[in-house]
Amino acid sequence: MVILTGGCSFTAPEHSWAHELGRCAGLPVHNHAEYASGNRLIARNFRYGLSRLLKEHRPKDVAAFIMWSSPNRHELFISQDENPDFADHFPRRQLDPQICNHVERDLGKHPQDYSRFWVKGGGSAERYLSPWTRKPAFRKFKSYYKNEHSFELSFIETLEEILGLQYMLKGLGVPYRMMCWQNIFSQTAEIKRDAQQAPEVLGESETDGIGSGSCSDRSLKGSVRGVELTRGQPLLVEQYAWAQHLWDLIDWSPWWFYEDDRVQKGGLGEWVVQASQAQGDLPFGSHPTPQAHAEFAKKIVFPLLVGMKELEIGKNNHVLESSL
Repeated sequence: MVILTGGCSFTAPEHSWAHELGRCAGLPVHNHAEYASGNRLIARNFRYGLSRLLKEHRPKDVAAFIMWSSPNRHELFISQDENPDFADHFPRRQLDPQICNHVERDLGKHPQDYSRFWVKGGGSAERYLSPWTRKPAFRKFKSYYKNEHSFELSFIETLEEILGLQYMLKGLGVPYRMMCWQNIFSQTAEIKRDAQQAPEVLGESETDGIGSGSCSDRSLKGSVRGVELTRGQPLLVEQYAWAQHLWDLIDWSPWWFYEDDRVQKGGLGEWVVQASQAQGDLPFGSHPTPQAHAEFAKKIVFPLLVGMKELEIGKNNHVLESSL
């Protein structure tokens, strides 16, 4: 039995809840999360990881956990065969942390094939894009957010990715649970402002704000200890009628949300601030601390794992068997 996880930087680190879950359960973890990933890239990486695991494991022996991220994040696909400016993006053939090549990466190993890759546009883009990648990528990101980006479409595409993964996992018979890094389903003031002002937030220089502003993933900012209080806020699906049919098709029963009298459809971020033992802010670069990740894995995700009735728990794992 193995654990498969996907997500963004709330899942990717070695100290994250994903790896802590493996330690709690005594099981190997295949973590295909990537820093700064949007939801389409999260789904791509997860599907690739699942395809690899199913070559060696039965579907009912894979426990899958996906933590979704900001709908506004966008990725660039750069191919040596099709992009005339490929050399401008990657002249030194040197690994860049903002580059994703999930087919070659193989669980943490550096990619060997540099002929095509994703340039991630999430929160760490400004910080981690190398000087030789940052300039051409910035131009493309800025053009996209200024001329093409639609939050409505981004929200619809997020629901499509969720629904697609659910259909795939159910069809294959893979037990799964879904979560989000924070509330991604409500009409928060930050989300509405960012959707309108993304081009301006980018700034004028070619090194300003690729990540935090352009990707509009700042909805943890500017509120109580780092999270926005969403109880009573309208859901985005109430604003975007073209998303309603997707919303209705999603199975919400395998989801975990943090909710209280001030938060609805919250995720890891809200749980850290409102309910964790520390009940502090998100000082770790607006991310949970290692201690918060460990607590989340033990108190929230491990019980979700034990509660997966589809898994054959107990035959080869005494830790899980004793928790039943």
